[in-house]
Amino acid sequence: MKSITLIQKESSEGIREYSLSSELLNKGILTILGEINEETLNKFMLEYIYLSMNDTKTIKILINSPGGDIESGLAIYDLIQGSKNEIEGYCIGSAKSMAAIIFMGCNKGKRYILPHSQVMIHEPLISNNFGGSATNINNTAKKIMEIKEKINSIISEHTEKDIEVINKITEHDKFFNAQEAIEFGICDKIVTNIF
Repeated sequence: MKSITLIQKESSEGIREYSLSSELLNKGILTILGEINEETLNKFMLEYIYLSMNDTKTIKILINSPGGDIESGLAIYDLIQGSKNEIEGYCIGSAKSMAAIIFMGCNKGKRYILPHSQVMIHEPLISNNFGGSATNINNTAKKIMEIKEKINSIISEHTEKDIEVINKITEHDKFFNAQEAIEFGICDKIVTNIF
């Protein structure tokens, strides 16, 4: 069971307790923390819809994630891309794999990274327990190559680098420190304070 951090606020009715997550949400802040999976997507989607329906002008997304499920990550990316809100992204710690794609998808000029944070990009990985018939393996190989093209196209678009450069770089895990991430076009500015 996940623990919920509670904060206390004094009001005219006395002291009330709120979850820290709901307090951040009321300030237009979403988080992507830990592995990206269906649960991460569902939480993000509901909170994003809530903020959009309440006409929140700017949504801040704080990211510290090793990446994870491609489908869930691309769904989050699509929500960000289709947003009418201003979307600020903050890499706090690391944005790796799918988390890097989500980070890059935040509004250009509004993608921030803390000084000692890092970003990592690479080709899509096949999950464990891979096997089966020759036909299934062939179909899986085709699918992962389609995903690779899609992911690399997204990276190319946001970094303004040729697809050939991205294809070569993503053959292996490629880590960028904060300054390198800016120079490569993954993000826009190093910040020391997010508020």
